[in-house]
Amino acid sequence: MRHYTLDVFSDVLHWLQKGEYDADVLDEFRSMALEGAEYCCNEGCEVLGQMKNFKVCPQCKTYRYCGAACQKQD
Repeated sequence: MRHYTLDVFSDVLHWLQKGEYDADVLDEFRSMALEGAEYCCNEGCEVLGQMKNFKVCPQCKTYRYCGAACQKQD
């Protein structure tokens, strides 16, 4: 699941920019955002939560982590 959410973001952005979308994928993405998902990019981390609670890496400005320990380990 590592970096899965980044792929979903790219796909959703692509569909929205083109005015096309797959309703099933967007519904899955919405439910992940509401229920909580594995947004931490550290492989093996099982912390679930809402994306807003995961901090973006200040170096790459792409990956998200649940905390400093996971970021350092990754």
